[in-house]
Amino acid sequence: MFGLNRNRCARQIFFSVVVCTVYLMVLSNHLNLNALPKNLPTVAMMEKIQLERKNLLKQKCSELKLKSKTSPRPVRFKIEDRHRVMYCEIPKFNKGKFDIADLLSIPRLKVHEKNEMRKLAVVEPTAFVKEGVGNYTKFIFVRHPFGRLVSAYESKFGSTVIDDRYQRGVGTNIIRKYRQNPTAISLEKGDDVTFVEFVNFVIDKWKLPKERMDAHWLSVIELCFPCSIEYDFIGKVETLEQDVSFLLQKLNETDLIPSFQEKQKAPNTTQSVWRQTMKQLSQQQMDDLISIYADDFKIFGYSLDNPLQSV
Repeated sequence: MFGLNRNRCARQIFFSVVVCTVYLMVLSNHLNLNALPKNLPTVAMMEKIQLERKNLLKQKCSELKLKSKTSPRPVRFKIEDRHRVMYCEIPKFNKGKFDIADLLSIPRLKVHEKNEMRKLAVVEPTAFVKEGVGNYTKFIFVRHPFGRLVSAYESKFGSTVIDDRYQRGVGTNIIRKYRQNPTAISLEKGDDVTFVEFVNFVIDKWKLPKERMDAHWLSVIELCFPCSIEYDFIGKVETLEQDVSFLLQKLNETDLIPSFQEKQKAPNTTQSVWRQTMKQLSQQQMDDLISIYADDFKIFGYSLDNPLQSV
């Protein structure tokens, strides 16, 4: 991966991280990407972290016997041919809270020519070679399963809703099924679904094998099939800045991110918010959610002993 031309590879990596992050990370509060941490981990430390993440994934996939030659459902990738990169497409939740322009506004990264991305649905890894993308760099960014779940709720039914289609479609059905004596306006608009009602809906969908789980709250292991598809880089939203910085440090390209040392970073309260939201649930609901997302917890290194721990 790092044998490519240095400048071309730097832009390839950074572009991939930007796009992966927009589609995968789910933000319910502030995340400041304008400034680099003052004390970045060394390249050796970050290489060790990447190796540990990949080894953990490989180990857990083996233990759980999750590796398969085919996926039970297509894994959807977006491909950017000019940079020869591709990323697993995970639904973007809180539109409007994060703008790709915030990162692409860096002068050296602006795309001045038409640069459309194409899509590829993969059922088996051999499809990469067949489609001519066998040597493309593959990225995946993950987040704590419960943080992602809360953000899915917030973006579709909660405080950050942009489009009311989920409220009027799914939301009205949730209220009709799980609420005693719902009002006529709630049944019409579906705009006041509670988090507890939403979780009951997710759990019931999971318990019915024939029911298809919505991609917005489907586990990442089912969305991106990481036990069979080898990703070149595993990033985490919780360590996003240091992950991006590592890739650029490796290529001596840290100047691609402008330094705003004079600005004080906004506090990131996202983690505390989703933890508080999860505390609304009963122990039975928590147990069911842990069962639903257990494989994500295990292969990506999130604690099952303390599931409300962020990293």
